Amino acid sequence: MQLRKTPIEMFATFAQLAADRFESWLTDAQLQGSMTSQMANIPQTSEQFWTLYWYHLWQEQSHALAFRHLIAYLQEAALWAAQKRQTSLYNSAHSLADYFQMAMLGCDRVLQGYDPEYGSRLQDYAKIVFHSTIKNTLRQQGEIDICSDWALLRKVSKKRLFKALKSQGHSPETSDRYLLAWDCYKAVHIPQTQASQRLPPPTPEHWDAIAHLYNQQRQHQLPSGATAIAPAMLQTWLHQCTQAIRAYLYPPVLSLNAPLNSPESSEWLETIANSEDDTNLDRLIHAEEEQIQQQQHQQIQQTLTGAIASLSPAEQNLLKLYYQQQLTQSEIAQKVNSKQYTISRRLSRIRAQLLKALIQSNLTIAAPTLAPDTINQIGIILEEWLTQHFRQSQAEEVVL
Repeated sequence: MQLRKTPIEMFATFAQLAADRFESWLTDAQLQGSMTSQMANIPQTSEQFWTLYWYHLWQEQSHALAFRHLIAYLQEAALWAAQKRQTSLYNSAHSLADYFQMAMLGCDRVLQGYDPEYGSRLQDYAKIVFHSTIKNTLRQQGEIDICSDWALLRKVSKKRLFKALKSQGHSPETSDRYLLAWDCYKAVHIPQTQASQRLPPPTPEHWDAIAHLYNQQRQHQLPSGATAIAPAMLQTWLHQCTQAIRAYLYPPVLSLNAPLNSPESSEWLETIANSEDDTNLDRLIHAEEEQIQQQQHQQIQQTLTGAIASLSPAEQNLLKLYYQQQLTQSEIAQKVNSKQYTISRRLSRIRAQLLKALIQSNLTIAAPTLAPDTINQIGIILEEWLTQHFRQSQAEEVVL
């Protein structure tokens, strides 16, 4: 992959993939014109300056193209994560374009989670998040592949189901009915064993109970015009829910800058930028999940801060050299007069201690019952936290 060098290239071009490899950078004329105009007024060539410039305009929602400029900038980080994932898996069913698409699904997470005050580059932070996003998507797809429709309905979250229904074009009123049906289904059809991936369909008695519960709840949770439904209609609704979920989790691979087939010649990128009008239910679900995430973040913070404090001064210094000063293992070995493989082992041992502390905290279930994919995911959380923690510490030290 040829790296982009000028601000106009970085903030106005998009990756073109062909034959499962990077081919070239395609220039967006509108973004190119925008950058040319801005640089005529602000003669800056610093990558970091323009990153923060567009990032702050995106936060303030004061420039219509800020989001698109940032998406263009993040293309390199997404390609890096996609190529890294592709080379780590042999005989994968996914192409480079697939991985790139998965990575770009994490753009919102990158922009919402990035904090310039930590002193890190948006590109560096995006690489971590994109790598995590690809792994999450593959894990979710792996789980979905082995799930029956009825198990899938029990595994999916309310927010994801709502977004899946919305992406299929269902109206808010229809989505409300489907979500209530889903709630009633989960309340009645409960698996009898832990191995519930192949959960069978509800029995006729279960369907009657689900319909009875729905017809009770609709009087309180739906508008007054909502009518009673029979078990057969419930089955149809829930089947449409599973179709929406599978379609949502397996989106088609499209260029984010590809034109839509419409008279206005708008682009997928513009559709993404304009698709953030949440309904009241969407905002309510988001608020609930945000509260849970904040609690989890505080728990991670307390657990890992305490675990680092219990390390020896030499171990804490090793983490600072690696995560704060961003030295390589070879550079650290030179600095402390040691061998590279010794530094590698020490870092691995320290990470293992911190991972164990995180697993044993009440953030998750007991360690012996965790699946390898879950442990890997917690490892990614640990790596993201360490990177942000030590860079924040460095920024605070500079201020002092």
